[in-house]
Amino acid sequence: MNEPTPMAPLKAATYSDEAAWRRRGGGTRLNALEYDGPDGGWADVERYRENLRKTLLEEVLALPVTMLREQPDAGRAAEAVLEVLTA
Repeated sequence: MNEPTPMAPLKAATYSDEAAWRRRGGGTRLNALEYDGPDGGWADVERYRENLRKTLLEEVLALPVTMLREQPDAGRAAEAVLEVLTA
């Protein structure tokens, strides 16, 4: 079954690797979907996030992708997405 191809993807940087690490208590509050490795250490989180970024961008390589920078909070992130969608 073929998946539909998006017309104009939007990639929002939700958190930098460092901010995500801090947000999850320096790794103490990670869940299994936030790291790739045996123990959820910094290297496991960094590897997971890098592989995820690479995979997501490979899927839309031939399409015009709008990249949004990390925003200070969820409200500003939503505003940034709306700005792109209504432009």
